[in-house]
Amino acid sequence: MMGTGYMAVTLYSMCHHHLYEENKSLMNFLLILDFVLCITMTGFTIWNWFLACVGSTTIEFWRGEGTGLYGDEAKLRFDSISDNLYRIFGTYKLIRVLSPSLRNVPFTGLEWSFYFRDEGFDCDGLRPDTAPSSIRASGDDLEATGLASSTLSQVMTEDDVELA
Repeated sequence: MMGTGYMAVTLYSMCHHHLYEENKSLMNFLLILDFVLCITMTGFTIWNWFLACVGSTTIEFWRGEGTGLYGDEAKLRFDSISDNLYRIFGTYKLIRVLSPSLRNVPFTGLEWSFYFRDEGFDCDGLRPDTAPSSIRASGDDLEATGLASSTLSQVMTEDDVELA
């Protein structure tokens, strides 16, 4: 973003130079392209900082997942912006957030699986007893398909599989 802005300012500042006058159509194209890219990258940067502050990914945001707004869904973000930024960058200091580093992130993702288990959620972040009917099959559906609960609880062994 800063590079395209710098290039656009540089091209604009040399508009009275003889090289600019000789290649006016190319320079105008580059100037317009740089301004468009700078605006696009500014929008992209604002969008990514918004997601970082909210503590979400683009997919989670568009699907509305991980918000914890519904009683049957796990909350996959923190309440404060500083905690969400810490989760991504591994520091609370703004200068360290903005500087390049090779530090490890504070969370590996494994912590969420323990949180799910401790709070009574399944691996998808939903409470098993309140999962939507499209996700969870009822007992009648299982019996209609010939799959009783005793059948589902059995473990398949090598003897049960017939190799061709």
